Amino acid sequence: MTTYVRVSKAPLSLDKHCYVIEAPNFKDEVEQCANRLPKSGFMSANLLREVIGLAGRKYISHDFDVLREVNVSHHVGTPFDGIDGAHRVVMTCVRSMYPALLDAFVDYYIRKRPFGTKLIYFLGAFSETASFAKNGIEEIKEKHISKVLGSRTKKITNRS
Repeated sequence: MTTYVRVSKAPLSLDKHCYVIEAPNFKDEVEQCANRLPKSGFMSANLLREVIGLAGRKYISHDFDVLREVNVSHHVGTPFDGIDGAHRVVMTCVRSMYPALLDAFVDYYIRKRPFGTKLIYFLGAFSETASFAKNGIEEIKEKHISKVLGSRTKKITNRS
C-alpha cells in the first residue's frame, strides 16, 4: 500500500521504494516557449495560452482546448522579467482560472510512479493533495516514515 508524506525538502538519498513528486509547476512548458517571450516584458495572451495549452495536453488530455477552458484576459499585460517571472505569471493564472490543472499535474505523477512504491514524498501544499485522496493514497506524518519503509531496528533478546 502506498502512502505519502508532505515535506519541505526531499531527502538526498532515497530508499528503493520511495518516489518524489514536486509541487505543481510548469517550468518545462515555459522553457519550451522561451523563444516566444515578449520583448516588451509584459505577458501576452498568446504566450499564456501556449504554455497552459502545452501543460493541459500533457497532464489532462490531448484534446484539451485552452480557448474554451481558461480565461487568460485577467493576466494579459502583467509585467515579468525572464523565464522565472513568466512562470510566476503562468502559475498565478492557473491557480486563479483553472486550478484543476494543478490536480492533474499531481495525478499524472502519481500514475507515473514506479511499481512497488511504498512512500511518496510530496513537496507541495496541503491544498494540492486532492489527487492523493482520489487515488486512495493516505497521508502519514514524518515520524512514521521508518515504520512504513520497514527500517525499524529489531529488539535483540537473549534467549537460551
